[in-house]
Amino acid sequence: MKRVLAATVGIGLAVVLLFAVAEATQNRHDTDRHDGTSTVVMHVSTKRGFAYEAAAHSLWAACQTTVLSNRLASLTALPEPGIVVLTVEPALGEHAQRRLVGCLEDATVDLVSAQVHSVVHSD
Repeated sequence: MKRVLAATVGIGLAVVLLFAVAEATQNRHDTDRHDGTSTVVMHVSTKRGFAYEAAAHSLWAACQTTVLSNRLASLTALPEPGIVVLTVEPALGEHAQRRLVGCLEDATVDLVSAQVHSVVHSD
């Protein structure tokens, strides 16, 4: 009898843990931003002499699926080597910003990596 009770309690705890993990890792829709733009300033590193702007375009192409409701308004390489500015509209919400920054920094394109310095929202 004790084994059946222990097994039932164990299964119950496993189910509760599974639902807790599912809730914590769910891809959520953003409801906190809709107007304006978001500007992402990042440092792009490339190997084998790829142009920074082309490398940033490749990163955007790989990561745009993380923010489907947002589109790239502009992508500009600044005079400082490796610094690239992405402008996305409409403005990113909290969850979309986390997904995009995570994707950009996770080296999703061979021979290209990025470090996001800032994300600024404007109306």
